[in-house]
Amino acid sequence: MQQIEIVSKFIKNFVWGAVLEGILIILTAILILIYPRFLNILVACILIASAIVCFIIAAKAHRYSKIEVEL
Repeated sequence: MQQIEIVSKFIKNFVWGAVLEGILIILTAILILIYPRFLNILVACILIASAIVCFIIAAKAHRYSKIEVEL
């Protein structure tokens, strides 16, 4: 039962990471519409934030991938 809970926790973290990344992209798009002069800065910020979210998700996936299932 513990192994199922760990996989469920990873999926929950993955979904929240994807939701966070989507919200960041939407906010960046709105800011680009409002301040088109800052396009390059805003795009750079969203790329950095997306990369950080991806690294966090990858680290969690790597940590949970070491689970051994005994049948």
